Amino acid sequence: MSNLNFPTSSNNSLSSGNTFTVTNKLKANGTPCNPIRIFASNSGVPAILTSTLCNFDIKFARLTDITAGGTCTVAQNKVVGDDAGGNSNWTFATIAAFEYLGADKVLKCNEYPYVLSSASFNQDATSILWSNGATTPDITVTGPGTYSVTVTYGTGCNLTDAITLGLTPGPVLNTASLSSCANTSGGNSGNFTFTDANAILVATPANYTFTYYASTADAVAGINPIANTYSGIGKTVHVRVVETATGCFSTSEVVLTVKSKVNPVAATNQRICVTMYTTLASITISGTDIKWYADAVSSAVLPNTTVLVNGATYYATQTVAGGCESNRVPVTVTFESCSMANPALRSRSSRQN
Repeated sequence: MSNLNFPTSSNNSLSSGNTFTVTNKLKANGTPCNPIRIFASNSGVPAILTSTLCNFDIKFARLTDITAGGTCTVAQNKVVGDDAGGNSNWTFATIAAFEYLGADKVLKCNEYPYVLSSASFNQDATSILWSNGATTPDITVTGPGTYSVTVTYGTGCNLTDAITLGLTPGPVLNTASLSSCANTSGGNSGNFTFTDANAILVATPANYTFTYYASTADAVAGINPIANTYSGIGKTVHVRVVETATGCFSTSEVVLTVKSKVNPVAATNQRICVTMYTTLASITISGTDIKWYADAVSSAVLPNTTVLVNGATYYATQTVAGGCESNRVPVTVTFESCSMANPALRSRSSRQN
């Protein structure tokens, strides 16, 4: 036979020595008030029950002289109820110890809403009452907590089971900040790309999604996202990071800081005494970590030993501690002769005359 369903809470005598084979499911359910009874017709001579698919659903049962046959293991041949003797190849679990709603579990965020059901143990029930007040066979819960159900089968006869559902924690985020050089020397406005913070917040950004917000409240609610680029003064933005595998999220702040630019101080036009070794070091300029360039756009830094060319314009920057390289300041040099007679030579000449 394909399926075998015993009537709820019935008394069932199986012919001793015979084998009853089910190719699919064998179901035998009673109630806590009135367990189903399955026994062999002759005491001490077992009858054999076999499920080809090892698919037994036996609850609130009392078995006597019944052997589980076939190739199914003892662990697969499960009975919730009483071993009244003479049985073999079964695993019995007491009604009090059985978890009808299932074992406590921690769910991923994307596994909520989650359905809890009493369908497997509410046969012949007269009433069902969940801890949230529902009286339906199933309830749908939207978050973690402890939920219980009481199934009543008759006056003074009921079963209560509870389950605790947890929630996978959100991702652990590192502290993140971004800095930008000021757009202009002396200015306080910079350019930021928020996604640059992704690899700072977590080690493997590909496993997460990142959305940025103006406030913590918006980040938690997942509303009013802002663009991933920003130009302006330093401020704090907020990020919502969702782990793809679990659907769980965490929020954090990302601090935006504008780093200063300060131009070096130098006269735009400078007259320089010409020598055989008149170099960039001959230009008068005040600043920190001075760099020289041949024009306003070149990236090649000129060494301080670069020999000056009369009438040429050179461009200087400075980088202050904790700041950024400044805008380029042009300096045009003009050579002049600054030679003078050696006083010692004049004295010798006077004596000779």
